[in-house]
Amino acid sequence: MQRITKYPLLIQRILDYTPEGHMDYEELSGALDESLRLCHSVNEAVRSKENTEQLEWLQTNVQFSLDETLVFNSQTNFMGQRKLLHWGKLFKIRGNRDLVGFLFNDFFLLVKPKNFFSRAATPTELEPFGKNEFVMYRTPYLLGDTIVNKAPPDQYGPSVFLMNYPSEEKDIPLKADSDPARDVWIRVVQDAKHEYLKTKRRSEQEMKKKWAHTMKHTVGVLKVTVVKAEDLTASDPNGKSDPFCVLHFNQQEENTPVVSNSLNPKWNYTMQFNVHDLNKDVLEITVFDQDIFSPNDFLGCGRVVLKDLLQEGDSPWHKQVLLEDVSRGELELVIELTLNKSDLLL
Repeated sequence: MQRITKYPLLIQRILDYTPEGHMDYEELSGALDESLRLCHSVNEAVRSKENTEQLEWLQTNVQFSLDETLVFNSQTNFMGQRKLLHWGKLFKIRGNRDLVGFLFNDFFLLVKPKNFFSRAATPTELEPFGKNEFVMYRTPYLLGDTIVNKAPPDQYGPSVFLMNYPSEEKDIPLKADSDPARDVWIRVVQDAKHEYLKTKRRSEQEMKKKWAHTMKHTVGVLKVTVVKAEDLTASDPNGKSDPFCVLHFNQQEENTPVVSNSLNPKWNYTMQFNVHDLNKDVLEITVFDQDIFSPNDFLGCGRVVLKDLLQEGDSPWHKQVLLEDVSRGELELVIELTLNKSDLLL
């Protein structure tokens, strides 16, 4: 690592003393660009390795009590690989409690030292990434809904910032080690929230573009009602799941609502899709268990070929779809096709 980081400095010094008209100047410039790219690549690999090690430590040393299984070192629902952005010791003003805060690219987590009830934890006992063990203090804050502000010093004292979540009535006052440390917390949380919302909006806009594209050259509309599912796989620690369906048809995507704590959910939810080709269009249904802090768990999938439906007779069709790639589960659908008037005339 020391040699790699020195290469750009050495080549830059040589380049500084090489006239632009010299025969080596162009190749030195290219070598400088390559060495900078190499440094960037190596630094990214080192950061990625450190991030993985820290996430694995959290998985082993932090005890959780959530309705879902939280896997730290995993993909998020739309932010890509989970990354630890910032961490630090914090003190909760109300309750006089020593905590450690961890900011990820999708949520903010507060933990407390394990087995410390009668006395305050020492600074050493609050150090993460060692042998210390921690317990989740409260349900993590999703970044999209988190509000962070500087606390009034006359009310809370120095170095305090306020965390707020819409579902909670009161702010949580958290004291950092110093005013600069407090300012860093406020900045990194606000920056992470901005990136989170920007990525979420971009994902939604891409979906809208796909939908707009499917509006062209349609021959009709397919109306799909997801009635219910039966005998789904239990995915959560409580022996239940929070199932919902994702339907894909011609680059269009629609979701049913989530039904909490059920293996036999009833939706009776209707969606519409544009039909392009009666001989080629396929409806694909995937069932997931909704997880907030980890990727949704797969509960099975199925497909319905429009051409096969037409051979069964006239619309509407009542279909029982056995879920694939899982040991059990079945969906009940009602599908109705309405062709455009011009296509009916043909």
